[in-house]
Amino acid sequence: MKYRTIKTDVKNKIYSICLILMFLSVIFILSGCQKTDDSLKENSENLTAQANQIETQIKAQIETENKASIDTSSFNLDNLPEYSEQPYTLNNNVPYFSIDDMPETSGVILSELDSYGRCQTARAYLGPETIAKEERGNIGHVKPSGWHTVKYPNIISDLYLYNRCHLIMWKACGILDDEKNLITGTRYLNTNEMLPYEESIVNYIQNTGHHVYYKVTPIFKNNELVARGVLMEASSIEDTQICFNVFCYNIQPGITIDYLTGNSYANNNTNSTNDTEVNDYPYIININTRKIHTHDCSEIEKISDKNRKNFSGNLQELLDNGYTKCKTCNPQ
Repeated sequence: MKYRTIKTDVKNKIYSICLILMFLSVIFILSGCQKTDDSLKENSENLTAQANQIETQIKAQIETENKASIDTSSFNLDNLPEYSEQPYTLNNNVPYFSIDDMPETSGVILSELDSYGRCQTARAYLGPETIAKEERGNIGHVKPSGWHTVKYPNIISDLYLYNRCHLIMWKACGILDDEKNLITGTRYLNTNEMLPYEESIVNYIQNTGHHVYYKVTPIFKNNELVARGVLMEASSIEDTQICFNVFCYNIQPGITIDYLTGNSYANNNTNSTNDTEVNDYPYIININTRKIHTHDCSEIEKISDKNRKNFSGNLQELLDNGYTKCKTCNPQ
């Protein structure tokens, strides 16, 4: 993938426009003797309008370049304060990224997973042409690093702790289930922290038809499988309406997360239902009574830890080995 600087691109565009205007001016002058006064006035006004348009574009792009050229001292997770109910603003809300690092044309660049299977930086040049045109499909088959399907019914309104969080939001780019664009993020990170910024970009693009440079970096500590948060940076290209640089914390109020593994527990000891195995292990068996249960069976609570096992095979295999279906849940 080729890259370019916005400065070079803008200069080329401006240079081309200026050449066209100069060419038109020459034709205008050479043919001036054949024009009426009204025609001369009209041509003059047109040239002036084009010149004003170029001036406006130059000012907007210079401002964008200035924002991008501000000192980009390296981001350091250890320097961040504890979470205080909102994303943390960095570098005076000006992106760290250099325009040189962004895509040359509209689209998305996703980094390869690292040796731990973790997502890395995602970069995007977003605009009307990248907005998702189709209905959103299912992404349940993707299991990002550190993924667990765990419920906290008494803490999280829609039960599940983790979401498959898009780095570059699906609505803005149409990329649905690419594993290089999905991280294990809390429901809180997804809806309370990231979503307001994502919606601001999509709404801006839809309302203006303009474009945005957008960069999202999941921040991992050492070899942890779950990101501590995401660094979100954005800057609109044609104007200065979109400009932010924030760190969104991957936390869930009331729940403590082991970022190394993705395991979790409620701070107040509220019971959770760990469904990590719902997809990987469709059945729970009692090795003492040799009964087969589904994960939502009420009889599971009566099984001691030493007798409860998760089973990843198929139902017939259990039946062939002398297990019988629980009459309460009747697994299929």
